[in-house]
Amino acid sequence: MNISKSLRLGVVASTAALLLSGLAMNASADENKGKDSNANQNSNAQKGDNREGIQNIGIRSHGHPIQNFVGTPSAGSQASQNAYVSNDDANAEGDWQAWNKQSQNNNVTGQARTGGGGAVTTVTNPISWHNGVPYGTNVMLYPVWAGTWNATRLAMWDGVLGNLVKSLGASTVPASGNIFSTNFGYFSGAGNRTMPKLSWTTKNSAVPVVGTVSSGLTQVSDANVTTAINAAITAGYVPSASAAATAGYQPIYIYIGSSSTRLSSGFGTQYCGWHSYGTMTSSTTKVPFIAIQDFTSTYLTACTSSLIYSLSPNSDPYVDATASILVHEIDESLSDPDVKTGWFDGRGAENADKCAWTFGTTATAPNGAKSNYVANGKSYLIQRNWLASNVLKEVVGSTGNACSITN
Repeated sequence: MNISKSLRLGVVASTAALLLSGLAMNASADENKGKDSNANQNSNAQKGDNREGIQNIGIRSHGHPIQNFVGTPSAGSQASQNAYVSNDDANAEGDWQAWNKQSQNNNVTGQARTGGGGAVTTVTNPISWHNGVPYGTNVMLYPVWAGTWNATRLAMWDGVLGNLVKSLGASTVPASGNIFSTNFGYFSGAGNRTMPKLSWTTKNSAVPVVGTVSSGLTQVSDANVTTAINAAITAGYVPSASAAATAGYQPIYIYIGSSSTRLSSGFGTQYCGWHSYGTMTSSTTKVPFIAIQDFTSTYLTACTSSLIYSLSPNSDPYVDATASILVHEIDESLSDPDVKTGWFDGRGAENADKCAWTFGTTATAPNGAKSNYVANGKSYLIQRNWLASNVLKEVVGSTGNACSITN
């Protein structure tokens, strides 16, 4: 074979090898796309491009319970006195919800752990602090819209939910008269810390979700909630935690799934929302996040108060129900941001858990619906929150009640 022909064949063979290698790399990338965001997070952290994501830690809070949970704890129940449950474990969540509800129905005050997670002692306090640090300073809530969202519906949801936070005027939570002022005692009772300023900002762009499709809905695991949050960070729809800190904010990310998705670890069967935290890949910094969603009529009776089934304050029972669930999760994210060392009772119930599906005295909204709170001209039906100032008022054998819509 002459040298010229040999060289040409060698070039062709090398080119083909490179092409095949590239195709294999692309195929591998496509296969793993969305399944594990940690590699991308590490890459971004090494680049220093300020798009570092958060890592799933394998636990989350017990969810905001569905309205009409039925059942009793199963034999060998996985129910726990902790305020958290393992990711994606719907059975453990169901056992806890059943056990917690049974205990409440029996008027059991329960047992509270001493500070720092020490020995369990029987006390009369209906909720106690576990030496964690509440989430304070300037807190910015960053919605992460996930799944398929109609632009008009997304804007409406953004307006209704964001208005609740924006009603503070991006200023310090007032001492009374506001839905978030019910959390004051959890800050003063944890080393006289100051309640934060709460703000809300959004970019109306949605990220795709990862999950299997069942019953026409994309089933999104707890771990894939963080995948969606990281996708929004990478796309620039929300800033990374370090970028938020540089701008003077501590972030709370809010995953908001579209009605074509379902949180697969128990949405509509065990819970209506939950919160957790992730850690940054380059440090141990803890970043809280919340998981809520739009939903189909299948879950209407589970996650919407019967007071607003047919007529709700903003003429959309789905977003109105979610507004109440969001406040529930914000209350808990502020007082118990890492779900292990904050405020919870002897059953592992956090402050908002103790008042789930209670609304107090209601009024009539302009459209004739029931409501109990007005913010910047918009009416809402918001569940109440447990006041930490009631920490010494309940006695063993009584139900106790410190649920309030405003402090």
